[in-house]
Amino acid sequence: MKKIKKSLIAFSLSAVTLFSSLNFVGCKNEIKDVEFWSCHATDKILRDQPELYTEEQKGPAEINLKVIGGEVESSQIIMTTGDKAVDSYDVTLTDLTSGDNTIPKENVTVYHEKYLYMSASEYYKTTGEYPDCLVPFEGAKATNENKVKANNNQGLYVSFDIPEEQASGVYEGTMTITIDEKEKEIPMTINVVDASIGVENHTKSSFSVNGTHERGELDSTEEMMDKYIDCLTEYRLGPARLLNDNGYSDAEIQLEAKKACEYVKREDSVSYGIKTPRKTYEEYVVGNETYYNVSNIYDIDYIVKYFVAFYKEGIKQGIDPFEKMFFRGLDEPHINGTVGAVAVCAAVVLDGKKAAIEEILSDKLTDADDIALRQKMIESINNVPHVVTVNAAYTGIDAETMDFTYCPLFDVLNSEEGQGAFRIKEDSELWWYGCNTPSAPYPTYHMDNTLISPRVLSWMQADYDIVGNLYWGADTYRMENNDGSNYLEDYYEGGAIRAARTAGEGYLFYAGKKYGVDGPIPSLRIEAIRDGLEEFEMIYRLHELYTAKGYDEDYIMNLLYQTMYLGTRINTDVTSNVFQAARDRLIDLLVLAESDANVMITDAKESRGKTVYSVYANSGYTPSFNSEFDVTSVDVDGGKMYTVTCAGEAETFDVGVDVDGTTLS
Repeated sequence: MKKIKKSLIAFSLSAVTLFSSLNFVGCKNEIKDVEFWSCHATDKILRDQPELYTEEQKGPAEINLKVIGGEVESSQIIMTTGDKAVDSYDVTLTDLTSGDNTIPKENVTVYHEKYLYMSASEYYKTTGEYPDCLVPFEGAKATNENKVKANNNQGLYVSFDIPEEQASGVYEGTMTITIDEKEKEIPMTINVVDASIGVENHTKSSFSVNGTHERGELDSTEEMMDKYIDCLTEYRLGPARLLNDNGYSDAEIQLEAKKACEYVKREDSVSYGIKTPRKTYEEYVVGNETYYNVSNIYDIDYIVKYFVAFYKEGIKQGIDPFEKMFFRGLDEPHINGTVGAVAVCAAVVLDGKKAAIEEILSDKLTDADDIALRQKMIESINNVPHVVTVNAAYTGIDAETMDFTYCPLFDVLNSEEGQGAFRIKEDSELWWYGCNTPSAPYPTYHMDNTLISPRVLSWMQADYDIVGNLYWGADTYRMENNDGSNYLEDYYEGGAIRAARTAGEGYLFYAGKKYGVDGPIPSLRIEAIRDGLEEFEMIYRLHELYTAKGYDEDYIMNLLYQTMYLGTRINTDVTSNVFQAARDRLIDLLVLAESDANVMITDAKESRGKTVYSVYANSGYTPSFNSEFDVTSVDVDGGKMYTVTCAGEAETFDVGVDVDGTTLS
C-alpha cells in the first residue's frame, strides 16, 4: 500500500450524481478583456465561436482532478478574448505539493491547442474551427503562435503524468498565465487516491504508422520510425509493424526479429504485427476440401521462415517474441475482392505454424533454460492471432483446420448475438476496428465525434471481452486528398479531411518537426484513446480484486456502463459531466476494493418495492451505510457479507469504511 494521506473519497450510486448537469460556476478575471474558464478534457471548444458557450457551461478558472497512480490525466483552460487580440501570452508552472510529497512541474505538460476548420455533420452540427493538434507550449512560443485573435477562444490542454508510486493526497500548485505583464493565477488541485495501475497493458492493438509520416517529418529513416513506435507505446498502443519499409530478404527478416525481441523486452510494450508476401497456389488442401488456382494467399514458406528466425533470435536474447505478436491478415476482404482467399489463408497460417514448430523442435538444445523458453515460445506461436478485418462472419471457418481471428467493425458487434457470431470457439480471441465507418452514435476516432467516444470504446472492450483494436493509419500526413484536391500548404492548419472522406481519418499524430520536436506530437483524439485505455486497466484491476475474493464486479460495473452506452451505441445524453461522474465512481470502487478493507459491492436485487444490496468487507472493518437502510450481516471466509435493504426508491446508495484513520466512502 502507498502512504495514505488524509482525504475523503465519495462513492455514491446515484441517478442524480450520474445524470445531473453538474454545472460549473464562472469566475472573475484579473486580466482585462480576457476571460479564463475551464472544461473537461473530453470537451471540444470551437475557436471561432465563443458565443456558443454560456456561463453555465464554463467551469471556474482552475484545474481540479481525481487521479490514480500510473495514469496521465488532463484538463483544459480556455482563454476567451474580446475585441482586443492577445499578441503574446506566457505560461509558467509550480510544483504541486501535498505535505512533504511533490508532483514536480516536469510531470505537467501544457499544450497550445491548434484548430482545423471542419464542416461538421456526424455528431457536432456546427461548422467552425475545432481543436485537435496539441503543440507543446514551448514549441508554440518558439514559433510565435502563443497568441489569441480577437473574439476567439484559445484552449490550453494541461496534462499531469502521475507516477505509479505517487503517495496519495491532495496536491496543490499554480499555473500562471502572463499577458502584457499582467498575471492570471490558475489553481491546480490534483487528488491522488490510494490506487494505481502499472505500465503493463492488458489489451492488444494494431495502430499503423505507415511510413507516410516522412511527408511531414521529411525523414524516412528507421530511427524516425522508432520514434513513432515509441510514441505509440507511450499511448498504450501497439504498432502494426516494427520496420518502416521492410522487405522479405533474410537480412530484413533477421532485423525485424531483433527489433521484435527488443520491443517485447519493454515492460510497457503492447503488441506488434508481422505479415508475409502472397502467392498463387495451383491447389491447396483444407481438411476434406481441395481449392484450385487460389491467389492472394500467404506464402507458407515465409511464415515458417519468419517464425524460425524469430525463434532463433528469441533464444539468443532470452525472450519470447511471439508472446505479443499478431499476424496481419487480409484487409477487408469484402471490399478488396479477396473473400475467396479467406479460408485458404486461414488454413495456411495454421499449417505454417505447425511446420515452424516442427522445425523449431528439431533444434538440438542442451541448456535447460533454453529448452523451457522454447516450450514457452511454441505455446505462444499457437496463440499468435491471425487478424482479419471483416464486416460479417464467414461460413466454413473451422477451428480444427484453420487459424482465424475475427476483427469486425465496431457497429457490427452491437448485440450479444453479433459478438457470439465472431467467436469461432467459445473462448476465441476477438478484435474489432473502425475507420471512416461507422459513425456516431457508434465510437470512432473522427474529429467530428466527441472525445468521450474513444474513451468509452475502451470501457466497451472491457465489458465485452474484446482483446484487440485495429486502426489503419495514425500518421497519414498527405498534402492532398485522395482525389488530388484541397492541396494543404500546412499540415497543422489545412482541412480536417486528409486521407479519407471523414474528418481526422488516418491521422492521430502531427509531425513535430515544425515545433522543434524530434518525432510526432499528439492530437486531442489520441490523448483520449490513452485515457480510455488507462480506464480499461482500472476495470481490469477491479476485476482481479473481485475475482481474488470469489466475487463478480459485473453488477456494479453494469450500472456505470449503462449510463454511457447500450450495445456499442453511445447514449446521446452522455455529456462530459456524466462521463466524469462514471469515471469518478470507477475510481472510488477501485479504492474501496484495493484498500485493506477490501470493500466490494457484489450484487443488488429489486423485490417488492425494495432494493437489496450485497456488500463484502474484510474482518476487522465495519462499513457504514445510509442511515435509513436496514443492515444485517453473516460471517463469510475472511470477512462479513452485509445485506443492505432499501425500501422504496432511494436516489443514492452510500457505503463508507474507516481504514487507518482515513474515511473511504
